[in-house]
Amino acid sequence: MPHPIQSLNVTRFICLFAVCLILSGCALMRQPDSCNQDSLCRLEDKETEPAIELELREIKNVTICACRPWNPGAVKVKEGESYTFEIEAVHNWVDGDVESDPETGWHGSFYRTIWFLSGFLKRSSKTGWYVLTGTIGMMDGKTFAVITPGNEPVNMPDNGELYFYANDMKGRYFNNKGKISLKITRIR
Repeated sequence: MPHPIQSLNVTRFICLFAVCLILSGCALMRQPDSCNQDSLCRLEDKETEPAIELELREIKNVTICACRPWNPGAVKVKEGESYTFEIEAVHNWVDGDVESDPETGWHGSFYRTIWFLSGFLKRSSKTGWYVLTGTIGMMDGKTFAVITPGNEPVNMPDNGELYFYANDMKGRYFNNKGKISLKITRIR
C-alpha cells in the first residue's frame, strides 16, 4: 500500500503535468490577428477617420470590433478632461467559444476560475478578460476601464488619441468575434 505522501506526490505531479500541457499547448500559441472570419468586422473594410477634439457635451459614436487589437476612437483627449462611455449595442461579443460581454467579460464560473489563474497573460491588468478596455495612444501601459460602476466619468491621465480593444492576450485576436457601438461623451 502506498504511503499517503507518495500518492500526494503522484497527484501533484499529474496536476503539474496537466497545467504544463495546457500552458504550452496550441491554445496559447500566437497567430496572425485577422477579422476575416467575422463578417461584422473585416479588417480591410475599416476606414479610419481623423481624430477630433470633442467640445463639452459633444458626442462621438464609434464601432469597436473584438477581433482588432487596436480600434481607433477618432477622439483626441487632453489630460484632466472627463468622458463617459456608453455601450449602445452589442453584436455577438464572443472570445473563441466563450460567451462574454464587453462590461463583465467571460461568463460562467469555470471561465472565471481560468480568468483568475491566467490573468497575467491578458494585455491590461485594469480590466478582466474580454472586457472593453480603453487606452491613450497605442500603448497598453495607459489603459483604463471604459465601463465604470454607475457610469462614472473617466478622467484622462494624459494627452493623446483614444483606442479601444477587447482585453485579450496579444496574438489571440484572430478567434474573437463581435462588435459594439460605443457612445463617447466629453463632460469636462
